[in-house]
Amino acid sequence: MSGASAFVRHLASVGGLAAGVSEQQAADLCWALMDGHLYTLLVIQRGWTPAAYTRWLFDSLAATLLS
Repeated sequence: MSGASAFVRHLASVGGLAAGVSEQQAADLCWALMDGHLYTLLVIQRGWTPAAYTRWLFDSLAATLLS
């Protein structure tokens, strides 16, 4: 969680967080989305390609966190 919090603090310091998203919410969402269990579920169990997972994760984080 500390890595996600540090990343989000940096985004906030440069004005990069989306309006209405608190640093705490952003850190929680970043931490949850980057959990390795989610990768296992989607890639290993559901058959997503690593490239598709990477694209989805990037798009999800960008849409959730960035202004």
